[in-house]
Amino acid sequence: MNQMPGRCPICNNELTVTRLQCGQCGTGIDGAFGLSPLQSLTGEQVRFVEAFIKCKGKIKDVEEELGISYPTVVGRLNDIVRAMGYDVNESEVSEVDQFEYYQAQVLNPQVTPGIRPTAPIAPSIPAPSMPVRPVGPLKPKVTEEQRKQILEDLNEGKISATEAMKKIYG
Repeated sequence: MNQMPGRCPICNNELTVTRLQCGQCGTGIDGAFGLSPLQSLTGEQVRFVEAFIKCKGKIKDVEEELGISYPTVVGRLNDIVRAMGYDVNESEVSEVDQFEYYQAQVLNPQVTPGIRPTAPIAPSIPAPSMPVRPVGPLKPKVTEEQRKQILEDLNEGKISATEAMKKIYG
């Protein structure tokens, strides 16, 4: 059986179901039936939601499952939340999200060689409030032992992600 579309293929407006029919006895019910917010998603968005659920909402696992970067996962998730009719408050990005975004953007950028991005890869996530160096991966300015202690402090909430980045990378 084909998947029921949630949007009109001509104008992209939300579709209304007007007839339901039993596959066993053929009984039909006519009327105007609404679709759930999940049914308004595109096929690609549904596949993302399925991967997200399969990974139990762990963004790192979704990255691996779909082969996409952290900012891309967050961006797609925000797009899906909007498509379902909910607001996305991007000003409330957690410090952990800021740290992971910083790691994805600066420490492990996924950029085509020879092409320098002119805008952030995921503009829907605010950049951390610290200067970002435009060239290559940063080298820690602390020993491995100091780095582990800083990350423990971050994990325990003793310092912010911004403070941790400043301590590790200067």
